[in-house]
Amino acid sequence: MQDIGKKRETRRSDSKPKARPQRRKNRYHRGAKLSEHRFLRVLRGFADDQTARETSDATGISEKTIQNLFDRVRERLMRAVLIHPVRFGGAGYFLFDDRKISRRGSILFDVVSGSFLFKRTLMRHAPRVGATGAPKAAFSFLLLETVVRIFCTLSHPKDNEGLYSDEIQEAYANLQLVALYIHQHKDAPDDPALFEAVKESFERIMEDFPRILEQEEFINLVQGARKHHFASEAFYNDLRRYLLEDPL
Repeated sequence: MQDIGKKRETRRSDSKPKARPQRRKNRYHRGAKLSEHRFLRVLRGFADDQTARETSDATGISEKTIQNLFDRVRERLMRAVLIHPVRFGGAGYFLFDDRKISRRGSILFDVVSGSFLFKRTLMRHAPRVGATGAPKAAFSFLLLETVVRIFCTLSHPKDNEGLYSDEIQEAYANLQLVALYIHQHKDAPDDPALFEAVKESFERIMEDFPRILEQEEFINLVQGARKHHFASEAFYNDLRRYLLEDPL
């Protein structure tokens, strides 16, 4: 009997405590205390244009935590649009050129910044992000978010054939032929006077041509646009896909 008791004691002492199940990794936010499921609920609130307080009421997460996450997502949105110009309704394609704000992007930002839509956005979110105190970074991120949301509400062609009319494309093809003629005859033109006249006309046309293209793009963007019936869903899915690639 004593031997049996010793064997039981030995088994108890040798047995190892069971390891606690590891918490599931949050793939969207490195080192986050929030679970992936709860983080995605916060991201959904951001995509649905909720305030931090509204998302806090819906999730039970503190408003301060949610506001911090909203701010970080707004900052990350800039990088997402630059890296993936055709996502988010093609916002990056229209707003940026070589990672800088394009001329047409500047026009769009100016128009939106003076719109009622952006004033409404400032009233809802600015006191919490600090934009009313005029920190330029917070104001810029909020403005970018507003413009990107506009693009997510639209469904439109993103290729050059859809943006430009047949007349514009034909004119551009003819200009390419003129440019080829100038390049081939610049060293020894058969008729120097004619060559200089063609070159001067070409340079004048090319000064105005980018402006004509921009006007054509805006016309086709507005006329060909259709409201996206699931705008917040498109915004949410593009954000989620990007944060999988580049977590917070």
